[in-house]
Amino acid sequence: MNRLTETRGPELALDDAAAPLTEAFTRSARERGAQPFLTSLDLPEESRTFASFDEEARRVAAALVARGLKPGDRVSILSENRPRWCVAYVAILHAGGVAVPIDAQLGPAAIHAVLADAGSRALFVSAELASRLPGVRDLGWDGRVLSLDDEGEGDRWSALADTAEAPLPEPRGGELEVAILYTSGTTGSPKGVVLTHANMRALAASVAQALDFRPDDRMMMFLPLQHVLSQIGSFIVPAALGLEVVHAVVQSGEDLLAAVRKGRVTILLAVPLLFHVVHERIERQLEKAPWAARAAFRALRGLNRWTRRWLKLNFGRAAFGRVHELFGPQLRFFASGGSALDRRVQRDFQAMGFDVIQAYGMTETTGGLSVQPLGDLRLGLVGRALPGATLRIDRPSEDGVGEVCAQGPMITPGYHGRPDATAELLEEGWLHTGDLGRLHADGSLEITGRIKEVIVLGSGKNIYPEDLEAHYARSPWVAELCVMGHDSGDGEGEKLHAVVVPDWDRLRSEGVTAVREVLRFELENLSAELPPWQRVLSFDVRREPLPRTATRKLQRFLVEPEALSADGAPKLPPDSEEQRARLDSEVGREVVKLIRGRVGEAVPVQARASFELDLGLDSLNRMEALLAIEQSLGVQFEDEEAARLHSVDELLLLAQSKVDEGAAEVSRRPGGWSELLREASPDDLPEPLRRRRGAFSYALLQLMVWTGRLLARMVFRLRVEGRENMPAEGPFLICPNHVSYLDGFLVSAWLTPRVVRHAFVLGEADYVSGGLAGRMSAFAGIVPTNPNLHLRQSMRAGAAGLKDGRALMIFPEGTRSADGRLQELKLGAAILATELDLPIVPAVIEGAFEAWPRSASKPKWFTPCRVRFGEPLRPAAVAAGLEGEPAHRAVNEALRRALVELGAPVAEDGSAGRLRLPTA
Repeated sequence: MNRLTETRGPELALDDAAAPLTEAFTRSARERGAQPFLTSLDLPEESRTFASFDEEARRVAAALVARGLKPGDRVSILSENRPRWCVAYVAILHAGGVAVPIDAQLGPAAIHAVLADAGSRALFVSAELASRLPGVRDLGWDGRVLSLDDEGEGDRWSALADTAEAPLPEPRGGELEVAILYTSGTTGSPKGVVLTHANMRALAASVAQALDFRPDDRMMMFLPLQHVLSQIGSFIVPAALGLEVVHAVVQSGEDLLAAVRKGRVTILLAVPLLFHVVHERIERQLEKAPWAARAAFRALRGLNRWTRRWLKLNFGRAAFGRVHELFGPQLRFFASGGSALDRRVQRDFQAMGFDVIQAYGMTETTGGLSVQPLGDLRLGLVGRALPGATLRIDRPSEDGVGEVCAQGPMITPGYHGRPDATAELLEEGWLHTGDLGRLHADGSLEITGRIKEVIVLGSGKNIYPEDLEAHYARSPWVAELCVMGHDSGDGEGEKLHAVVVPDWDRLRSEGVTAVREVLRFELENLSAELPPWQRVLSFDVRREPLPRTATRKLQRFLVEPEALSADGAPKLPPDSEEQRARLDSEVGREVVKLIRGRVGEAVPVQARASFELDLGLDSLNRMEALLAIEQSLGVQFEDEEAARLHSVDELLLLAQSKVDEGAAEVSRRPGGWSELLREASPDDLPEPLRRRRGAFSYALLQLMVWTGRLLARMVFRLRVEGRENMPAEGPFLICPNHVSYLDGFLVSAWLTPRVVRHAFVLGEADYVSGGLAGRMSAFAGIVPTNPNLHLRQSMRAGAAGLKDGRALMIFPEGTRSADGRLQELKLGAAILATELDLPIVPAVIEGAFEAWPRSASKPKWFTPCRVRFGEPLRPAAVAAGLEGEPAHRAVNEALRRALVELGAPVAEDGSAGRLRLPTA
């Protein structure tokens, strides 16, 4: 197949390529005069018109010349975003100098490294960041300090800005340096990129030529100005076109949305994180809506995307008015740059009526090489070559993927003081981006990954991690994810491993403490949608955000050493002095003692330790520890409070607050499962289950069971073995393995009439609460439970039904298996059976995984299935003679052995982060 390997953008219209960059500011000042240029919503005293901006920049430039600045001297800027940052930048250029912006997030050592490498003679610094100067001075930098405020070290701003205008060096541009931009680095080797006046002017002209700018457009300035994306997109291009720029101090997504509305912004240049945050907010609100509203919203979204694509009609603003209100009625389009935008997020924004375009470039190309035209709804593309630019795919593979190379007037002459790196970057007149991509027939570029980030598996397959990260990040429980290759030393080469940062806020709000279990379930589900060689096979959980550059590019080289440490997880930092004091308090010592009794003396109990990730306590073990702590301290934790405890320190704070409130005077709570379950009563059951089933209800239920049995025989050719092992009546527990959506149906269809009349099941509340599903579930005897938020209540409901003489079906694995093999058994069933001394009937379901696994949307009809019931386990017999070992753990292990003996496939042993996936 012939594929496009080279494409050239339109001819660049540029009046004078040799003119200095300052000419754009001078011309706009002359033509726009009193019109607003920089409007600050948070620093109104720094707002400037085009004329006052250029005048102030010239005065500060005169001050620089008066203080000895010579043409070609380097001057750095260390400040948060603000209009005076821009004034200082242009002042340096007017004085003939070279601007060297510094990342405001850097510490003294990194700041000194930039100053020393660039040879900066002076430094503009804001009062907010001046505290870092002593550390910079200590490392040997002795340049001049110029303050952007009227306080702190160095020459004050008022003195600089009040300098009388004086003759400035004759403006020169062309190939002279205008700025040195130090990249944050995605590979661990930040370098100073030299950009010339010609580079900046060419890029600004090409962007103005490629996009549909209007005279009344307003841009937003909130991305870090030391990065080329923000310098060009929210400062230099608007200045050249005479557009107003709105500045705001942005600390959160809400701040940004408010600023966009207040500033009446029409074009918003942003990094993908913004779109992800807003998209996540919309999806969360959607989850809370009734089923019908969710379905209508998604149907409208799909319909509008179809009409936009095929009919060129966009009714998104009318259909999704509340979403558009977040940005205000004046917003025309979004431009996303800096890193790849998730295709799903771009698709949904477009489907809601927004225009979202992607741009592609790097610091070495002055921030731009291509841009997606307005109206192009194709996903994953970064557009066609900008005017003046040429793109080439070097050494393309069979599917057209190769390294993206570029030529054009926006290409850097090289790295400051790094001829070796420059030679590697620029070969035979072409810039080698290090990005992998392909060109489509119309010249549009698609980026598929980074050369250095391609993972080569032991099978020889090439994996592009960014695509997989976007796929797995679809989970609402995943905030960030990094996919990497990991050689486990088994001789099979590299395998896919993920470092996952959970959405901790969501986990807390939902009361989820089984973090690793939830993530494993999500990753297994998403993996089932991928070919086998693209599936992540293991994962670690990371507490802190992944390291990223200023434009949100992932710094993989900083992730790998931490994620793949010797123990497979990041080590906890030492506790703070305040945390150690809490551990050493009377309450702290008692809490630690009771936790150690469950995890062993060898496990360190730090305040920062997570119950699950560091101490290995699952939800039931954790609840057992909390019950003991309640008894010992004489306090009571509400279920919702307990459900949101992730760390020992959070528990210490809650326990101490209860004691301080006088909770110790409250009657002591039950100290273990025995007391808790002994207190269970019919009131712990939902109202419909508190009454015994009447004759009519029983007849209807029996009819449903017989019908189900007939369907099971006809559709799934179901065979049943061991029915004689089923007790004639309750109370007892039935514990099947859990492999499919059919499990409950296949097992319950074979319960005896006396058992089925009052049998019940503990079901996940999300699936069986409310509406028709809720009424049908109540009739079928399903008790809606939320083990995350109400584990204590769930256990009491189970005990209440059993004490009422009913049979309880409970799946001890908790969730459906991803591969059909037996998972780790939870302790809930064993605790209920042991404490109430009731038999457990093990059951194994065969064929159901092939018929309808959790990864399939519909069943595979006529797949043979079989249910095999085993002999009942008697907890008293299992626990006889045990000393020191909790009886319910022995019963749980006996249940596992019984399931295996009945034929349940056994899972391979693996690490705690090991994923279990279908091999097909």
